[in-house]
Amino acid sequence: MTTVRSHHGIRAFVLTLGCLLLGASAALAANVYRSPYAVVLSPDGKRAYVSDRTAGAVVVLDTAKGQKTAEWPVGNEPAGMAVAADGKTLYVALAKANAVAVVATANGKVMKRVAVGARPTGVALSAKLNRLFVCNNAEDTVSMVDLATLTQKWKVAVVREPMFAAVTPDGARVVVTNALPLGPATESSTGAVVSIFDAKQGKTGAVVKLPGGSTNCREIAISPDGKWAYLVHGVSRFQVPTTQLERGWMNTAALSIVNLADNSHYGTVLLDSIDLGAADPFGMTLTADGKQMWVSLSGTHEVARIEIAKLVEMLGGKIPPKLAKPIGTANTNPWADVKKDPKARYKLVNDLMAMYFAELIERFPTTGKRLLIRYDEDLSFGKGPKCIALSADGKQLFVPNYYGGTVTVLNTANGKLAKTIAVGPQPKADMVRKGEIIFHDATLCFQHWQSCSTCHPNARMDGLRWDLLNDGMGNHKKTRSLVKSHQTRPVMSMGVRAKAEVGVRAGFRFILFAVVPEETSAAVDAYLKSIEPEASPFPKLSKQHAAATARGKSLFEGKGECSDCHHGPLHTDMKPYDVGTLGIYDRKGNTFYTPKLSELWRLAPYLHDGRAATLEEVVTKYNKDDKHGMTSKLSKQEVADLVMYLKSL
Repeated sequence: MTTVRSHHGIRAFVLTLGCLLLGASAALAANVYRSPYAVVLSPDGKRAYVSDRTAGAVVVLDTAKGQKTAEWPVGNEPAGMAVAADGKTLYVALAKANAVAVVATANGKVMKRVAVGARPTGVALSAKLNRLFVCNNAEDTVSMVDLATLTQKWKVAVVREPMFAAVTPDGARVVVTNALPLGPATESSTGAVVSIFDAKQGKTGAVVKLPGGSTNCREIAISPDGKWAYLVHGVSRFQVPTTQLERGWMNTAALSIVNLADNSHYGTVLLDSIDLGAADPFGMTLTADGKQMWVSLSGTHEVARIEIAKLVEMLGGKIPPKLAKPIGTANTNPWADVKKDPKARYKLVNDLMAMYFAELIERFPTTGKRLLIRYDEDLSFGKGPKCIALSADGKQLFVPNYYGGTVTVLNTANGKLAKTIAVGPQPKADMVRKGEIIFHDATLCFQHWQSCSTCHPNARMDGLRWDLLNDGMGNHKKTRSLVKSHQTRPVMSMGVRAKAEVGVRAGFRFILFAVVPEETSAAVDAYLKSIEPEASPFPKLSKQHAAATARGKSLFEGKGECSDCHHGPLHTDMKPYDVGTLGIYDRKGNTFYTPKLSELWRLAPYLHDGRAATLEEVVTKYNKDDKHGMTSKLSKQEVADLVMYLKSL
């Protein structure tokens, strides 16, 4: 999640640092926001360990009593976790420290911090190999940590923003979700992928492509028999105008299955129902026998129970007779098609009825009752379930509610609330925190199809392009990062909004199809203004990267003439130009405003319509006439140096 730079956030940092210096393990001060992110259980099931990102701590819960028993300061936004088979050691990814904390569960002492890649998020433990695999989200790599020596031995390059990983039961392979797609947004097939590599030597085994429009890939799990990998993600319908939300017109929530026998995409089904979205699926866990799956729906404050073993059988063509019957002339039955030919399962990615018609899914609120959120009231109770955990007997589901500051325990037999455990006192939300909650809340959206963060994860972008109708139908523009947008005027590539505040309010009306009070929009403004750009990891990777960055800076400011328009703190003069990228569907005669270059390293694809998949394409393939920089005569080495500098911004 994005770091909140509010007065509460500053206090959190100071207090956490103080606890670390004093060796204290007592609860942090009451004015620190509590944001439980992930839950893992001890092997004996007696303890639950919870990573609290904004408090910079691991909270320990007694699962039988439903009580908090300890808090261990670790700092630096703890994220994914794994516990050793003997229960003596907890491994915690520290997103802001580029490290994994090795914590002794006997006393909470951090025995070592193992340096890994940039912004580690998910971790996966292989007991057979005595290795930990760490997803370096900002660096597009996965680190292998040797647990015998507690050192990083090697890294594997993956595609883009790895989020979570899972190791096959035999310890042979690692399966990784890449959060965002990498490719031109002008292609309908552009979508995220799953990376698979050899766990022993790190050799890349396969890249499995998900359906076009797949993005925001989150947790992944592998069936106990090692045959299937399951992951949750969104599917964006980015090729059509955003004229409506009904029936998944813009965004849908999905579960995809990868066949590990041949490393292929087996099928994708939707978690939404016809008139109610299941926005922003995030975490998942399987029962020990692999028959059921639980998924957290972070945008709608729900969890879903899925009959996953039955679903796999049905995707293979084993359809119960009662589900294969015609259902009337006005409707089609997708399962009848799959029974005739299992390959017809590819159609299910567009079917909002299939899972519910077959009674394969049931959804439950994480709080035991449906939330009716009033945005004129305090929002500190906002939920947002993340990485969930299941008790060994499968009877209890532990759900960390990121914005509620609680872990709720649900009875898996009926989905009812059994316990609510606070990870710490939760202060009243200020405007920044309110804005963050609103930004990630899909229940504000008509029929709950999407949140602001669906298209702007972490307030950045989804790697796609959309026809938002603000400049006429048929004019697709790529999703832009919202970081520092309140400092540039006008906003959007053609300047159709006078300022970011206008864009925020238009987003509620025309993207979420919601009418909200001014305070709601003002809170989102406050949240977006609080976000600071993250430093690029690229110049720090090696001396060669640093040297190339220095040479590229000289080209940017000199021979390339890039700084003529890209100057100032945000590298933009905020003026419109004809840069030679007008598309065949763009309105003729229009110019494009110089974009800011903050965090350029993470904002692919590029140019106003996302046609350029990489920065190399920006300065070569799509700049033949030198209308946005004098780059056509640069040598290959100079192009490489210039791109490395751009990646440093």
